[in-house]
Amino acid sequence: LLLPSRKRSGYEFSACEAEKKEKLRLKKQSSVDDGRRELSQLGVGDQVRVQPIDGSRQWREATVTRQLSGRSYETTDVNGRTLRRNRRMLRQSSSPKHSHRKLTFATPPQDICEEPAAPCTPPCPPALAPDDMESASETRTRSGRLVKKPMRFQ
Repeated sequence: LLLPSRKRSGYEFSACEAEKKEKLRLKKQSSVDDGRRELSQLGVGDQVRVQPIDGSRQWREATVTRQLSGRSYETTDVNGRTLRRNRRMLRQSSSPKHSHRKLTFATPPQDICEEPAAPCTPPCPPALAPDDMESASETRTRSGRLVKKPMRFQ
């Protein structure tokens, strides 16, 4: 069993140095806290998504059953499991079960005409004349500058 011993250097920690150290700690803490924001409180019955901790990338749907301590909540997921999670691991869900929702139509879609009114064929490009062949090999930039190949390639 090792017990702490008195320092032999003769250096004693003064109250002034303790105040300086505390001021420095508070200054660092305030600079870190500048970029943070408080997360809103969750109420009982709120629909949330629970961050996965098992290595998967799928956030699971759950419902808040009660608030345990300051930032800790008890949730029940869709499988009936009860989980205790910190507020950082919970995201409030906008809709209760949007992933399982089915689309329904108020009126059935109208009959779609199977035969088009006019055949849609793209127009054929005109055949290139020999002088157009030279201009087709020219390449221009978006600004209109002519791009020339280096002399060794001509």
